[in-house]
Amino acid sequence: MIFFLGIKVGYTNIIYDKNDTIITEIEMNNYKNLYKNNFGTDISKNKAIKNIILIKKTISFLSKNNPELISSLDQNIKLQYNKEIFANKDMLNFIRFQMIRNDFILEYYRRTFNIEDLEIIFSNFDNFKLPV
Repeated sequence: MIFFLGIKVGYTNIIYDKNDTIITEIEMNNYKNLYKNNFGTDISKNKAIKNIILIKKTISFLSKNNPELISSLDQNIKLQYNKEIFANKDMLNFIRFQMIRNDFILEYYRRTFNIEDLEIIFSNFDNFKLPV
């Protein structure tokens, strides 16, 4: 397995290698394409690298400290997508991270966000128009 990983990395340009996190040019280009397909905008190289590092560290941390969460995410991914998605590690981790992020955001709104926070947000607008 290490041999095949070495071959894959050997044929690509490594653009980031720090603290046991390696990012190749192919991986970055895959992420940039995923980002554009999902969010409709291009992302800079530096922002893509930062996001990939965050994704890798988050998935690694949760795999070690909360494998049940990763297993649950994978079950949900199997239900929503086809099994071939597990062959593409970049796409799998991208989807995992999006699901984790969305869960944390929902949890924040359920437990922490209150009406005073909403009032603060609306008070920052000078002119607030909503289409009818």
